[in-house]
Amino acid sequence: MKIKKLAAGLLAALLFALVPAGALAQESVLENVYEGHVRSAVERLQAMPVPEIDEEALPFDPAPQLDDAGEDGMEDDMERIEAEEFDAAFEEEMQQLEQQLYDAVQDADGTMYSQLNERQRNCYDALAGVSIDRILTAARDKNGRRQVRLTIAGIQGVTITGQFIGNSFSPDAAGAQVRKSLFTDLRLAIVALRYDRPDMIWLGDMTYGYGRQRMTSSSARVTTANYSFELEFNENEREMRDFMLSCADVVVEEARSLPDRYLQVMLVHDVLALGSTYNHAAADKQITGIPYEMAHCAYSALVINDNYEPVCDGYSEAMKIILDRMGIPCVTATSLTHMWNNIKMDDGRWYNVDVTWDDDDQEPVCHDYFLIGSQTRVDGQAFCKQSSHVEENPFKPNTNTNAFTLYFPTKRESSYEYLGHDYEPLRFADVGRDEWYYDYVEQAAVAGLMQGNENGRFNPGANISRAEFAQVIANMVHAQLGSYSGSPFSDVPANAWYAPAVSWIKEYGLMQGSNGQFRPTEGIAKQEMCVVLYNLAKVQKLDLTSSSTRFSDHNSIASWAQEAVYVCKELGLVQGDANGALMPASNSMRCVAATMFVRYRDLTGDVTLPWPPPTTEPTTAPPTPTPNPTPTPPPTSTPEPSATPAPTPKPSIDATVYWVPNGKVYHSTRSCASLHASTSIFSGTVAQAQTAGKRNPCKVCH
Repeated sequence: MKIKKLAAGLLAALLFALVPAGALAQESVLENVYEGHVRSAVERLQAMPVPEIDEEALPFDPAPQLDDAGEDGMEDDMERIEAEEFDAAFEEEMQQLEQQLYDAVQDADGTMYSQLNERQRNCYDALAGVSIDRILTAARDKNGRRQVRLTIAGIQGVTITGQFIGNSFSPDAAGAQVRKSLFTDLRLAIVALRYDRPDMIWLGDMTYGYGRQRMTSSSARVTTANYSFELEFNENEREMRDFMLSCADVVVEEARSLPDRYLQVMLVHDVLALGSTYNHAAADKQITGIPYEMAHCAYSALVINDNYEPVCDGYSEAMKIILDRMGIPCVTATSLTHMWNNIKMDDGRWYNVDVTWDDDDQEPVCHDYFLIGSQTRVDGQAFCKQSSHVEENPFKPNTNTNAFTLYFPTKRESSYEYLGHDYEPLRFADVGRDEWYYDYVEQAAVAGLMQGNENGRFNPGANISRAEFAQVIANMVHAQLGSYSGSPFSDVPANAWYAPAVSWIKEYGLMQGSNGQFRPTEGIAKQEMCVVLYNLAKVQKLDLTSSSTRFSDHNSIASWAQEAVYVCKELGLVQGDANGALMPASNSMRCVAATMFVRYRDLTGDVTLPWPPPTTEPTTAPPTPTPNPTPTPPPTSTPEPSATPAPTPKPSIDATVYWVPNGKVYHSTRSCASLHASTSIFSGTVAQAQTAGKRNPCKVCH
């Protein structure tokens, strides 16, 4: 064992490189605090008394032993699965999938469990619920492994068709598919648990299968799911797990003393690298038995006061165990030959951390692979292009299982940007800062136009319904809805949360419905949204100049919507895709609707429509085809009208003004309510703002 050193001034150098100028007045104090906690963690780990691990093979005790068949005719149908080895001559005995990069959704928790179906989760939950105490006292199968038989919903009672010959059973074609599906789900539970729960060190070498009972001469019924455990650490697994978790908690305690997630994760990285030396002998398969197995286990990296040293999966699994106990999302990611970590930071994005390559016998510890993006270049090559970092599907099918893809999280392309403190929490868990619509959704939420559901999600990719659209329009112009108690449409109940908004929007002539129905739960097409906003623009007396530039799918725009579409285009409310197409008949997603609402509000400012509504309708909304219905969303509250601030004098051409990249106006003050949720704000003269395409002053602050 070798304890390495932190470079003097290392943290200060990192902070100066990452934190904006002027934010490091206390950097020397912070550096001392950080290094103090790192040293404290290492010293405390060194002082912990290490349990003795007996490396001698246990004598084989065949009793009690499970019978191959019981009185009920039950038999075992078993398949073996061993832990994949990394940083070694990787021998793949199972069918390989084509090498490729797998991505999961950005807001996922990163777990393998979240990607399983119901029956697979049942298998996972059942296996996760088997304690090491139960395993150590379980009867042995005919190969000497400890076997646990479980009753699992979706597995028990499955019928397999085929032919019995004596006690042997051969599935027919249909039965073989059922059997293959069973093996797939039982195997997935093991693979997923290995990635999600590296503390379960008894999952390394296993067999899995099921017990079956004869029903007829041509069918068998599954009775149990059977898992057998080799227990590669000579049945020391319980003591090993308990001790390595107590070591993990020492690191957790020191890390939690630091003020932000960046420093906490870096402490874990540094302690693991300082306390370990890469095990070249294990990587080259020059050792065998428990010393070899230890190198591929988190124990070797968490316990630093012994003779066991890790390879990449030891470092990575130790990192995951510690961060799991801190509530920081962490994944062990793998290629064909290597393992590292994906970590979700406080900015809501996933990054790569490779402690193995940052250790690599370095003195001092380096941070080249700490919180970097998929496209970050290290040693002259993008991270995700390096042969050891090309992600592989963790589930390797064989002839007895079906193919199944497990995903790793999508990483940010660039490295983490440290602010000197934690980022503000995401308003909506499913709206990441890198999404093109992030600023628009934020501004829509701040302005009280749209909100998320009870789970804190915005559902940006879901279609906005006609009822939701009507409510948001009413919110945007502070409609007076208190006097509406009935419903003008047969399909809008008077007590529906959206009934007042629907009644108001019809009376104002902005939306009409058709044949006495409003179709509140259906989606609203882009060209329909344009018509409604065009109607509203007429009421508010905006410039209704029509754009002379046509969309590439102009002929797909309904004749009744063309004027409205091209006025909205000229106003900057709608834009074409990369091919210049609008796709006018497609339903609008919530993120697209939020974008249009914010752009419209940027044009008009925070205004209230006059009351009563005009006596003549601006236009009649056309009948539309009936899209597929969508679920009725939860009610959206209507905010109280807020006072419009007094206008400020229009700035001179040389005065300082402010604007955002996606906006169409400039602002006279940085504190304008319209800029509250914006993360990228530019400043300059009015002339510069107009050069940037911000033609008009904001009506809120001017």
